[in-house]
Amino acid sequence: MLWQMDDDDTQRRRLDLEKEERAKARWTMLRNALLKKKNGGVDDDVISSSNYSINAFPGFNLLDRTIFNSSTDSDGDTPPTTTTTTAVTNRDDHEYHLVRNSYTPNSRTNANPRPISFITRETSIIDPYSHIKYNGIDNTGNVRVWDAESTLAAFILSIILDDYEDIVELLKVKIDENDTADEHQQRRSIVHLRRDIRSMIMTRPRTSLLRDNSSSSSSSSNPQSSLSDDACNILELGAGQAGLAALAITNMAHLYNGTDIIKSLSTVITDGHPTCVANNKVCARLVSSISSSINGSSSSSRVSLQVESLCWDSSIDVGGDTCQRINKLVDNENWFTNTITTTNTKNKEEEEEDQHRQRPAYHLVLASDCTHFTNYHDGLLLTIARTLIVGGVALLCQPRRGTTLDEFMTLITVVNDNTNNNNSGIGPLFCMTMYEEFHAKITTMHKSLMMDKEGGSIKSNADDDEDDTSVKSLLERSYDPNRHLPLLLVLVKLRPYDETIDGDIVRGYHNNITR
Repeated sequence: MLWQMDDDDTQRRRLDLEKEERAKARWTMLRNALLKKKNGGVDDDVISSSNYSINAFPGFNLLDRTIFNSSTDSDGDTPPTTTTTTAVTNRDDHEYHLVRNSYTPNSRTNANPRPISFITRETSIIDPYSHIKYNGIDNTGNVRVWDAESTLAAFILSIILDDYEDIVELLKVKIDENDTADEHQQRRSIVHLRRDIRSMIMTRPRTSLLRDNSSSSSSSSNPQSSLSDDACNILELGAGQAGLAALAITNMAHLYNGTDIIKSLSTVITDGHPTCVANNKVCARLVSSISSSINGSSSSSRVSLQVESLCWDSSIDVGGDTCQRINKLVDNENWFTNTITTTNTKNKEEEEEDQHRQRPAYHLVLASDCTHFTNYHDGLLLTIARTLIVGGVALLCQPRRGTTLDEFMTLITVVNDNTNNNNSGIGPLFCMTMYEEFHAKITTMHKSLMMDKEGGSIKSNADDDEDDTSVKSLLERSYDPNRHLPLLLVLVKLRPYDETIDGDIVRGYHNNITR
């Protein structure tokens, strides 16, 4: 028993020392940024201290992302032609690279499935002081493409391309008597979620995707599709410099152009920062030109990809008008009957104007790393409510990041509870589910890293070389689940959004907690 107490004390001291070392390293990083800005020099300590940056952990890498060994002009329109590394610096202190994003399907029927690839242009900020706000818009989307974005893209591609359904295979976990009822339900729920998302995007069962992707086939209606038989509208919010999730879906639509496997897709990528919007427009051109050529397909009127500026705003005038503009982008005379309602007493003309402004249009809303900014929780939630159709799904992928994700979920709960219990009797607005395990690679890697951290050291096999052990040690030291482990928050819209009831609840609660 005494040795156990000694081990506990040693573990506690080790964790305290690591915490102190991380704090010291972050101050060193700040000092180096200030010195670099003032004198143009960099302290050597920045190399070691960077291990404690949020960027030190490389991510879960569900997509294979590699920089092209090629060159491009600053507009990103020139295809790869030379063997020079793509790195162009321009006057806004950005370096631009062409990046190949690849996903290899998991298949039981195909031993060597062909990777699916698409190309993006991405930037890295050179000036350490560039991490500031632009007219109130945070600049984090220009710092890098964050791991949650590529995780969300890979998750959607796995829904379309992976050809297994069984719950044990899906999560690579053994279901036994030790599992709680909640764990059983979560694992079954993620399978149903995947099927629902697939039915939104695809017109026929996924098993035919990997076997027949080059020829047309007869029309086959998906019986699970309850929202639209032949079209799907997709909106990505806060996409950053490269909206990988929306770009991946659009690339898939180009790949299967000429077949009826995937529905007619209208996709809109949005961000509030003008630099992000401009770069996403370049990415959109790359997907529809270079990626289409690589995949052997041509452009199609069934595939639409647009990039627009969108700042989240909870106000009725600015926020409502902005969402009206975004909803109109996919208006193809197939307006949905579910609308946003209002309880205000207005004349017929005013009511018709409100109905037109507030008519949602999107089956699927995507967002990654968007809940960290608590000041914009109200605008983010109401943007989703105003653009998502009843029965539509919003997928939000992000780490917990302190209490920020919990605070956003609390806001949703406040709306649901107040509308369910007040005299309006309209019921909750969203069904909300949080998935901590939604992809096998993430679950396995997370558990391995946590076992290593809790054990206090990296245990390698006898044949592991020194470099391999060093890499594992770096991962273990830099990994922080609170900042790095992506979680999937799923919202299903249950009823039309009411601007007066729902909107006032969100705005009132947000104003109270931010005073």
